[in-house]
Amino acid sequence: KNKRSSGGGPIDIITEDPKGVYYITFKNKRAVAGVIKASPHSIDGHKVVVSEKLSLIDHKSLQIKGIPPGCTSGLLQDYLEGLDSSQGKIHIEGIYRGVDKSMAVVSLLHEIDGKTRNDIVKEVKREPLKGKTVAVSPVVVTRSVQLSGLTRRLNRDLLVNYFENTERSGGGKVLDISRDDQTGTAIIRFKEPTVVPRVVSRPIHEFEAGRISVCTYYDTLGTITEIFPTSSASSAGHANVPRLIKRKKLNITNIEPS
Repeated sequence: KNKRSSGGGPIDIITEDPKGVYYITFKNKRAVAGVIKASPHSIDGHKVVVSEKLSLIDHKSLQIKGIPPGCTSGLLQDYLEGLDSSQGKIHIEGIYRGVDKSMAVVSLLHEIDGKTRNDIVKEVKREPLKGKTVAVSPVVVTRSVQLSGLTRRLNRDLLVNYFENTERSGGGKVLDISRDDQTGTAIIRFKEPTVVPRVVSRPIHEFEAGRISVCTYYDTLGTITEIFPTSSASSAGHANVPRLIKRKKLNITNIEPS
C-alpha cells in the first residue's frame, strides 16, 4: 500500500491460499506495474517474490460470508438477484457451498464490473438476509478443480497423465494433487487458471477404472459438498459432489514447485 517503498497503491482485496501465496488486487491497475517495476521486494528482511500473473479477480464470481443458519441456496439466490444494485446486472449460474454453510461462492453467467460489485457490497450491509448482515467480496481466479468418486485404482500417475493431456481432458500442466482416499476426493491445482473452465465443461470424466465427477474448487470453501444449479442450462454442467461430514487431507503430492 505504501507507494514510496513498494510502488503499489490502495488495495482492494488480499487473500491467501493454502500454499501461502497471497493474492493482492489493487484499486488502480497502474499499481500492479509499479510493484513489478520496484522488484525485488523484502518484508522484515525476508525476500518476497511477486508476479503480475497471479493477481487476477474472477469477474464472474462473488464470495458470500455470514449466511444465516437454515438459509437455502435458493433463498440466497433470490436475495442476491433481488437487490436493487443487482437488477439486470447479475444472473446467477450456480452456488457452491462447503461444510461451513455460512459461506458460499456464487458463479455468475456474465462478468460484472468493479462498480457493480462495490454497489452490491454496500447494499447488503443495509439489507439483511433473514435478519443477518452478510458480506460480499471478490473471488480470486481459481486454478483448481475437485474430483469426486475416486477409487484407489485411479492412482496419482494415472490422474496426472490424464489431466495433463489437453486433448483427452482439456487440462494442462499439473502443479500438485491433494488427495483424500477416505472421502474419494482430490484437489488438482493447475499451473494456468484458464485450464479450469475447460476441464469442468465436462462434469463427468471416464476411465477404465471408473467414472469421476469434476467441479470448480475454491480454496476458501474447502471441500465442495453442494452445488446449487439455478437453471436447466447450468444444471447439466454441474457434477455430483459428495456430502461430506469432514475434510481430511491424507497426503499432498508435489508435481512441480509453484
